[in-house]
Amino acid sequence: MKKFYLVITLFISIYGCATIETKTEGNKIDKSMVESIKPGITTKKAIIEIFGYPSKSNKKDDETEEFIYNHTEKKVSSYFKGFIVNEKDAEKTNSTLEIVIKNDIVVGYRFIKTAEEK
Repeated sequence: MKKFYLVITLFISIYGCATIETKTEGNKIDKSMVESIKPGITTKKAIIEIFGYPSKSNKKDDETEEFIYNHTEKKVSSYFKGFIVNEKDAEKTNSTLEIVIKNDIVVGYRFIKTAEEK
C-alpha cells in the first residue's frame, strides 16, 4: 500500500510540474503575410524582405525560380522546467509556402497549413 501512495505522489508531482513549450523551426509564415503577395506585382526582393531567405530554392528550365518556405511549430509537454520534454505527444502544425518567380516578379504561389494532433 505504501508503494501505491508513493507512486501516486510521484505521478502527481511530475504532472503538477508540467508546462507546455512551443518549439519552432523555419521562418514563420502567417496568413496576413501570404495575403500580401500579389502575382504579377510583388517582386523577388519584396518576398525576401517579407519572408526572409527560403528554406529551399530551385531554378527550372522554363526560367522560373521556385522559393519554398517551411515552418513547423510543436507544442510539447515539458517537466521540471524543461529538464524532461515529451515530443511524442506533441501537437504539430506545418506551414509550407511555395512561390514561383519569373523575371524577378511573382507569377504564382501556394500556401498549405496542416495540423497534426496526437
